[in-house]
Amino acid sequence: MEWVKLNDKIKLRRREILFDDILVFDTIMEEGGEFGKHLHPDCIEHVDVIKGELVDLIDNSVYNEGDKLVIMAGKYHIPVSTEHTIIKVYFK
Repeated sequence: MEWVKLNDKIKLRRREILFDDILVFDTIMEEGGEFGKHLHPDCIEHVDVIKGELVDLIDNSVYNEGDKLVIMAGKYHIPVSTEHTIIKVYFK
């Protein structure tokens, strides 16, 4: 799949669907890259931080390289990169 530029600080590419129901994205966020406050009402989001640092501005949780986070369906979050960050995101 090809990379899609969401804005000047975030680009992503969709990967193959796993097990018929898990959507996967590779995501690159430059410093200050942000998705804004949002939620996913009907799916769980799982994030693997491959490189860099990610902060959730809702509760100021900090995630570094090697960390994994799970955002339950219906939970608001504001992911922001504090440096060049690479994440893999799974939606189920």
